[in-house]
Amino acid sequence: MSKNQKGFWRALEKLATGAVMAEWNRELGHDTARARPYLALANGLAETYPCQNAFGCGFPHRVEQHKPGQWVAFCETEDSCPPFQVANTELFVFAADTSKLCSGIARALGLDASVSRQVGGVRALPVGTYGAARANVYLMFPTDASRMAREVERLFGIQPDPFLLLTPTGMHCSAEVESALRRQSCLHIPMSAALLLGDKGSLAPSSAADSLLKEFQRRQADGRLLVKTVERIDRNVDAVARNQYELRKENDELRQLHTEGYFKFALKVDAADFQAFAVIIALGNRKAAAEHLQIPHRSFYDRVDKWPQRGREYQLMWRFIEWRKRSGRHIKVRLDESLQSGESGGQAENPETLRETLESVKASESTNYPDLLADIFGALQRQNAANWSSVKTELLKLIREELPQ
Repeated sequence: MSKNQKGFWRALEKLATGAVMAEWNRELGHDTARARPYLALANGLAETYPCQNAFGCGFPHRVEQHKPGQWVAFCETEDSCPPFQVANTELFVFAADTSKLCSGIARALGLDASVSRQVGGVRALPVGTYGAARANVYLMFPTDASRMAREVERLFGIQPDPFLLLTPTGMHCSAEVESALRRQSCLHIPMSAALLLGDKGSLAPSSAADSLLKEFQRRQADGRLLVKTVERIDRNVDAVARNQYELRKENDELRQLHTEGYFKFALKVDAADFQAFAVIIALGNRKAAAEHLQIPHRSFYDRVDKWPQRGREYQLMWRFIEWRKRSGRHIKVRLDESLQSGESGGQAENPETLRETLESVKASESTNYPDLLADIFGALQRQNAANWSSVKTELLKLIREELPQ
């Protein structure tokens, strides 16, 4: 096995889309011979070549053809860095042979490479499936953290079930992305941590590979527990309709929202953003929510104002709070005096319900989000049974329009 195991993975992280062999050699070092089976010749010739001068600029040089078969590389940044000749074959571009790489990964990790779901519109390669549940495994070559976050968000929209996501080193996987993957019962595995590059280019699992795969199995088990949460929500909604109010039609429609994707929406946002969203929906405006959460108004407003520029789920949260603002004249709540705001006019039928729900939001975890959302909407119904029908139609239409069917 290579003594510099991360050289190969770091090179893939940086050069997977293509580079001349001089660049690959520089990044791979002693791993060049081992990595060669995973490199394939790409189309066309490179337009730049790495600086080869001993005391040169260190930047890529622009190459020009002076006569057939003869190329010269010119520095465009420093006059003191002299040009040098480059052979035609040195300008050949090599990229990662993703087919061979995915096959090698599948063999090393014990994946079923014959079954794999393609994902159009996302820069993620299907590698195979893992375990009895045949969870899909994808390979991604992110170039920076923001791009990886966007691609993972797109992958969530296309792949609803838990999956394994592989990247070469994990250097671009932010804490935010790791948190989002955890909420979806998914797992990110850096190949540099799970796989070793052998002397003949073979891949083998590292000592950490087994524990990483077991962590994914644990998350899948936790995810199955969330199904029971949905069932419990249904029972709670039925109890409200049967024992307290004649709202069975509204409850049936709210329950339908969970089957149309509302449940998954709640698990795709960050904890602090969900907390802000839930309290705004309950109290009707940002000022009251900031005071309840004891967050400075400016900081709270800045967080919420960023939602329209973020992903689909955050844009949906923004539309929700716009709906809540419009419905404020119908949905009136009354809490303890310390929680009241300008929206709290009118008498509530059950003022304790919403206060208790909001207190539970502060201590909630992602697995509690569906319960909390059901409690909040249920509390709004119980406090405004007479007016709920006048505002719920727009709410139901909004969710059905925005969530995946």
